[in-house]
Amino acid sequence: MKTKRISFFMLVTAFTLVMALASVPGLAASRMRPVAFGRFSAENLRGDGPVTEAIFQDAKITLLNFWATWCGPCVSELADLARLHELSDGRAQVLGVLLDGLNVRGEKDEAAVARAHALLDGAQAEYAVVVPDEWLMRLASLAAVIPTTFVVDETGAILTTVVGARTAEQWLALMDEVLTEE
Repeated sequence: MKTKRISFFMLVTAFTLVMALASVPGLAASRMRPVAFGRFSAENLRGDGPVTEAIFQDAKITLLNFWATWCGPCVSELADLARLHELSDGRAQVLGVLLDGLNVRGEKDEAAVARAHALLDGAQAEYAVVVPDEWLMRLASLAAVIPTTFVVDETGAILTTVVGARTAEQWLALMDEVLTEE
């Protein structure tokens, strides 16, 4: 138990550092030391079985986007995140984490999931979206605002963190910058 507490403390400290560094204007992703991603298994809203950290191996870059159905900037960003795959020639993928997919008791919130489906369909967003498990909720607790997106490489290393919504073109430029610096 003591090892888990120390590991979690080290993880929280590392993520806090990454988020602080990511907020410094002009700081290149290559100057930040990548932080290893933890293990997770979360329910896919598309019903394709659980999504695990193995998803990161499917693309050079994964945008792990924490959002909620009640968040205006999050909702406005959905179509841009969907367009990113088209613009990136398959080098990037998006994994959405629906923060309001769980209620205060930690149970799946069917009403929020239904709202999410309607929003995703309206934005023509076909990327995977999950209801967070315990590990993803711990990671979400490090985000001061949403949307917050962790940029993860194919090895599961968190390269940088982006706070706020972006257009598909802005995401593509960031992706190209990160891939160039690797």
